[in-house]
Amino acid sequence: MLPYTPPDTLMFPLFSAIQRKAWVRAKRLCYELILCDSERKSYHDLYVRLEQITNLIDRRLHPRVAVSQETTASSDAEKSSRQGSL
Repeated sequence: MLPYTPPDTLMFPLFSAIQRKAWVRAKRLCYELILCDSERKSYHDLYVRLEQITNLIDRRLHPRVAVSQETTASSDAEKSSRQGSL
């Protein structure tokens, strides 16, 4: 269990990480904010956006892995749709 950290102490490092485009660090800090104050929907929305950014970066850095995952996912979807129609 993590010790309680007031959300205000995490805001400056979070915005600093976003300004420096340190997306993974920003995502981790945002997750800590969610743990501190899970009632705030804005933290969840920001985390989702940071997750999308890191996923896009991963796809650009590793395009072959992303393509193989997409083809596997599409073939799995086709298989499940065929089985559902039988």
